[in-house]
Amino acid sequence: MNMDPLDNLRRAGTETRALVGVNRATWSRWLRGQSRVPMAVVTLLRILTGGELPQGGKDWQGWKFKNGRLYDPAGQWHTPGTIQEWHWTRQELQWMRAKENASVAAGGNVVRFPGRRSAHTITAELYRRLGD
Repeated sequence: MNMDPLDNLRRAGTETRALVGVNRATWSRWLRGQSRVPMAVVTLLRILTGGELPQGGKDWQGWKFKNGRLYDPAGQWHTPGTIQEWHWTRQELQWMRAKENASVAAGGNVVRFPGRRSAHTITAELYRRLGD
């Protein structure tokens, strides 16, 4: 991502001038480098031209918005729908874990899946991947 505010200003185009609410004279001074571009405008341009999340802190480094999707640093994309699904997946995992724990506490066996992995092992791995 180019960090030069003037380059971002040029790439943004004139329709962005109306968005930031400045007149043509100010916009022209910014483009010529005669006047300093305010940091708020620079931040907005980084969001608009590169999908950058500039105020997220270092935990959000590498995350970007592009074409309506949120991309993580690994390049995996997320939409509002997939993010909402995480809640329900976590709820289902909690239910499965409680059922497994109740079965073991009652003297039952842990369910085994093909490959000899226990259901408890699988939900533990899913919990780890979801960040719990």
